[in-house]
Amino acid sequence: MFICSPFSFMFLFFYLFFLFFLFCISDFFIFWIVMEGLTFLFIGIAYSLFSIRFSRLILFFILQSVSSINILFYYTLALDRLLVVFVFFKLAMFPFSLWYYPVIFSIPNILFFISSTLHKFPSFLVLLYFSFNMPYKLLGLCLIFNILISSIIIYSIRDLRSILIFSSVANNSWFLLATYQSLVILILFIFIYFVNFGLLFSYTPKLRMSTKFPSNRHKLWFFILMLAIRGFPPFPIFFIKLYLISLTISLPIAMFNAVMLYFFLLTVVFMIISYIRYSIALIMWLHSSKFEIYGV
Repeated sequence: MFICSPFSFMFLFFYLFFLFFLFCISDFFIFWIVMEGLTFLFIGIAYSLFSIRFSRLILFFILQSVSSINILFYYTLALDRLLVVFVFFKLAMFPFSLWYYPVIFSIPNILFFISSTLHKFPSFLVLLYFSFNMPYKLLGLCLIFNILISSIIIYSIRDLRSILIFSSVANNSWFLLATYQSLVILILFIFIYFVNFGLLFSYTPKLRMSTKFPSNRHKLWFFILMLAIRGFPPFPIFFIKLYLISLTISLPIAMFNAVMLYFFLLTVVFMIISYIRYSIALIMWLHSSKFEIYGV
């Protein structure tokens, strides 16, 4: 059951304060303490908003804490490659994507919303600020496979919540690309994604197509929000991704050689195909009240 208490606002205030504070920290050990504080505050937000105890939240907390402890351990040993492995585990990027789906699928929407947007910032900042001997080619391969596998899953499933989960996983690759191109782009990208995600959650609380809209106008707004969060033109996410692609082509970063850049572009094309297929299903649903996309 959803409840709202003064503790909820307190936890949320300190969560946002700690998040902004991260950008001012240059010492890794202080950064790590604040990052762990964000995880505890996230759990505090969860249990102050909901009276029901979610076992998935405990599992989320344990996995996040284990990955953070390993990040600290391998940083002290100056083993950047293993540090990157546990940052990817924390973000649920390839090849560690499978734990994220069963954990996130059953938690409340507001927690899914935070974990898919704001809670990703610290991990990308770790890579940007404190990883100096990066295995860039390995990062590039993981980035490509993360988009590819997520796109294949999105292409093959029909449940809205599942698609949003794997879309969030796929966007980690774009966030990673933005991290090494421009911190400003990363902040702008996550902020726009945050706004789009928030509007979608506020519009469809159940995240199911069985949601009854009072009019076709409301259904149309839902369709527009879905296109916006997918990154279709003329919405902002489309132009950010297009800008990142143009930067990657014109100013190749260390994680891509010519062959990997080619496969990255092919992967982007497949991702677009998976989104177009989903959009066609949405258009069919928009014109027919009897059409079910998700079978729920």
